[in-house]
Amino acid sequence: MPASQRLIVLAGLSAMMAALAGCAAFNRPYPAKRCFALDIAQRPEPLRQPTVATMRVRQFRVAPPYHQQQFVYKLGESEFTRDYYHEFIAPPAALITDQAISWLGESGVFRATCHGTSAADHDLVLEAVVTGLYGDYTDASNPTAVVAIHFFVLAEEGARTSVVFDQAYSEHISLGSHEPDRLAHGWSEGLQRILACLETDLRPAPSVSISLATPGTERAWSSGVARERSSDGEHE
Repeated sequence: MPASQRLIVLAGLSAMMAALAGCAAFNRPYPAKRCFALDIAQRPEPLRQPTVATMRVRQFRVAPPYHQQQFVYKLGESEFTRDYYHEFIAPPAALITDQAISWLGESGVFRATCHGTSAADHDLVLEAVVTGLYGDYTDASNPTAVVAIHFFVLAEEGARTSVVFDQAYSEHISLGSHEPDRLAHGWSEGLQRILACLETDLRPAPSVSISLATPGTERAWSSGVARERSSDGEHE
């Protein structure tokens, strides 16, 4: 066989092998995507005598970069990454808001607690910003789930809106492993602790007659100082 024909044959074989290798790589299965919810196992102890106020809970806002469904991991002081194969089953803003409505409704702190889309009359409005929702893996030997939420309670008086409660909470839950299901469980535990603290702080809330009183009436239910809590439950 002439040398020119041999070169053509070799080139053809090389192209065929490259195509087969490409097909094999293309057909390689990707990891299956897994979805997680926030599941709070413990429920609040209902109050026997709730306040006469009714509460409307607006959907919480989740600050970037934690607002999307993909899990977020902190790898260094200013280094974060997303996990495209492990995510929340719904936007985290909706999941956390629904858990807060359920917790406050079952606690009996208020006469009624409704979603922000409800047309029911209300006396107070709860807003919140989730300022942290990530797995902290900066210390590989001690991974933690971080949840941080800043709550505001508003009293609406005609065209005027007053802030009657302003408090931030943060929980750091030790995981013991880097598995995504452990991280989802840690977030659930952290959210449960935050909602329990919120409920406790709202219990001494004034009745609606005080919340909507004339200007100058004492409105503050809390100092507004952020609470930092670790997995042992102690304030830092």
